[in-house]
Amino acid sequence: MIRKRLRLITKDEAAVMHWGSFYRGVTRKYGVLIQDWPVDLVPFEDLSRSTSSLVLLEMLWLRWKVGKTYFREATLEEMSALWASGAFAKPVRPRRSDYDVVRGQHRDPRTRSKRVRPKTIKCPPTVPEGADDY
Repeated sequence: MIRKRLRLITKDEAAVMHWGSFYRGVTRKYGVLIQDWPVDLVPFEDLSRSTSSLVLLEMLWLRWKVGKTYFREATLEEMSALWASGAFAKPVRPRRSDYDVVRGQHRDPRTRSKRVRPKTIKCPPTVPEGADDY
C-alpha cells in the first residue's frame, strides 16, 4: 500500500520506496515526505526488519488506508532545511580493512597483500636430454 500511495502522489509508475535512504531516494527525487508516521510504535525503517508484530503492522496498514498516515509534498523551507542538515548527502563508506597494504603481486613479504601467493615455478628450468624422443 505504501508503494501504491507513493506512485499515486508522484505520478510515476516506477517509483520505489527506499527505506534506508528515504531522504535521498524519495524526498530529494520526488519532493515528498511522510506525514504522521507512528515512530513510537513502529520505527521508520524497512518493515520486514522493524517489527514482526502482526498487530502493529495491521495498525500501520489501517492508518495508511484511512489517511491518517500519508505522503505529502515537501515545502521549500523543509527541503532547504534537509539540504542544510545534510540529509541528502551520500553516506561515507568505511575504508577497506587492507587500506594501507599494497595490493598486487609484490615480492616483498612485508608489503605484499596476504591474499596474493608468491609465484612458484613448477617446471624445470631446462628440458632434459631425450625429452623429444617420446
